[in-house]
This record gives sequence, C-alpha cells and structure tokens, in this order.
Amino acid sequence: MADNNFIPSSKEANRVQALERPETFVDKRQALIKKFDNASFSWFYARACIVAGFGFFTDGYGWHVISFVSPMVGYAYNDDSATSKNAAIGLKISGPFGMMIGQLVFGYLADRYGRKKENLDQAADDINFIVSGNVKYNNNRRHQNNANKTTLAAVYSHFREWKHGRVLLAASFAWFFVDLATYGFRSDTPLAGINLAAREDTPYERVLEKNYNSAICLVSGFFPGAITTFFTIDHYGRKPITYFGFAMSAILFVIFGSIIGFAPMTMAVRSQWNIAMTTIIMFFQTCGPDPVTFLIAGELFPTRFRSTGYAITAAIGKLAAVISYLGFELLFDVEEMDKNPKRVFYWSLILAFAMLFGMGFTYYLPETNGRSLEEIAGENTENEIGLNNNTR
Repeated sequence: MADNNFIPSSKEANRVQALERPETFVDKRQALIKKFDNASFSWFYARACIVAGFGFFTDGYGWHVISFVSPMVGYAYNDDSATSKNAAIGLKISGPFGMMIGQLVFGYLADRYGRKKENLDQAADDINFIVSGNVKYNNNRRHQNNANKTTLAAVYSHFREWKHGRVLLAASFAWFFVDLATYGFRSDTPLAGINLAAREDTPYERVLEKNYNSAICLVSGFFPGAITTFFTIDHYGRKPITYFGFAMSAILFVIFGSIIGFAPMTMAVRSQWNIAMTTIIMFFQTCGPDPVTFLIAGELFPTRFRSTGYAITAAIGKLAAVISYLGFELLFDVEEMDKNPKRVFYWSLILAFAMLFGMGFTYYLPETNGRSLEEIAGENTENEIGLNNNTR
C-alpha cells in the first residue's frame, strides 16, 4: 500500500510547479532568451548568417553599381558621353532616398506585425524547440501579441524618455557621420574616382578601367578591414574599435587631401597616391566605424522597438548619403578638381571633421560587447516593457 507521505499536498505541488516553470510571461521569455544565448552553434545560426549575408550582398551590389551605371547612361543618351549634373544627382540620391523611406516604413511594420507575419504565433515555440528540444504551445500567445503590439504612440512614449532618446540620437548621428564620409569618399563616388578613370578613347575601356581601379580599392581595403573586424570586435569591444577607426580615418583624410591637393606631382603619380590612400582609408573605415555603427544599433533597443529604432538610425544614415551626394555635386566639380587639386583638400577636411563628430557621438553609446540584448535594452523587469497588466 502506498505511503501517503510521498504524495505532496496541493500547496507543495503548486510551489514546486512555480519553481520549475516561470510564473509570468516576462520570466518565461527571459528563460527562453537565456537558453537561446547559451545554445551552441548550429545549423540554425549558420542559416541565419547565410540569409543575412545574402541580404548585405544584394544591398552592396546596388550600392556599388550606381557609379558604373551613371557613365553608361551618359554614353547612351548624351553626345558628349557625360551625364548631366542633374541626372547624375538623381541617379545617385534615388537609391539612398528610397532606402530611407523603406527602412522607416518596414522597420516599424516589423515591430508592429512581426518579422515574418505568417509565423508570428509559432516563432517562440520554434526557438524553444531549437534550444531545448521541448515542444510547447501557448494558447494565450495570440492574446499577448495583440496586447503588446507596437504602436507609434508606444514608440514615441518610449523614446521621449531621455535615457532612451539619448541612445537613439547618439546611434543615429554616429551612423549619419559614418555614411557622410562613406558615400562622400569611397570608390563609387566622384572623389575617389578623381584621376582613376582611364583616358582611353572608347567608352568600354573607360568604364572597364574605372571598374578595375574600384575593384583594387575594394579587395585591398574593404575586405581586409571586414575580416579584421570579424576577428577583433568581440575581443576588444565595439566602442574601442569604433574610436580607433574614426581617429585613423580623420587623420588619413587630412593626409590624403594634403598630398593630393598640395604636393607637386604628375597626374600618374597622383593617381597612384589616390588608389593607395583610398585603399588605406577604406580599411580603417571598414575596420571600425562602418560595420560597428549598424551592429551597435541592432543591439541597443528593446525587443518591441528594435526594428523601429534600428530603422530610424539607418534612415538617418541614408539621409547623410543624400546630403553627401548633393553636397559634392553642388559644391564641387570633378573636372575642376582635376585642374585644381586643392579642392580635394577642402572636401577631405569636411570628411575628417565628420569622423571627429562621429567619434563624439559614439561616446554616448553604451558598450554592448558581452551583454545580452535584453540586458542592454533593460528588459529584465516587467515595468520596463509594460507587460504587468496584460499577461497575468
């Protein structure tokens, strides 16, 4: 006959159940996130990297190809084989302007309706299954999703608090000044193309030579910088690498402008210096400010507002791209820079100051290295995310 002493009372059973299972939705989510953070590398992570990588691949393709499309349009529609200034401005700013609008709209919609709307109810169960092997389904999840759906009023209420708004402003303007220099200097912009274009007679040879020179800068500067960031960012932290990249870029911009603008040299030697300095600057921009600014922006904001906050910072960056293209095309002229290289120094000086301003705004960003996304966002309490009254 079984001994009744081995049968726990209902009170004891409830206490044991409370210890084994989180009591609130917030605790359940924190436990799930902890499992997710501590999970070993698997095909799930590899697949996420591949998907994100192809996204950046297509984005980079559109980003770099416009400078090669612009002269082709000129050869196709103009007798003088040159795109008019207005047409060049339109071609260059249309991409960043469209990205800016799309980021704001779809960033908010991602928080409002979910990253994959058709799998919204299943997403948490999938993650739980991946990290623990347990299959669970919460019948109240649909009610919870509706109760905690992100609205514009909620976004405004969150970021109007200075402790959150300051982070948003710092991340946005750090990205702004990074893109101001990125789009104002890199190999797909007129400045980096000064004296790089071939002087051959045929359009094919001119476009081919420009592509060749741009490829040299990308392969020699962009890729080594990205690889260096990959191996150092988790060791040294986000902010130290960003500071270093900003400082080196500012110094190199001044050196670049001084050499190209004031040093007496032939056009051939100036072209060689241009390629060399462009490659070095691209390395230090990629090894620091460029990747880290959007990486930090993806780690700063609470889960409910992460896509919206990221979209705002990214849109501010694309606004800098529009300003950079407009500023260069309206204030400077490539042909005049060829004839009067001192103008290169003035534009380089503007970009150097942009790097210093970016460094200043980075100071106000929290260090995200080694911290979970929920810890950075301050979502360890129910009051922080406003779930008290909706999920009990």
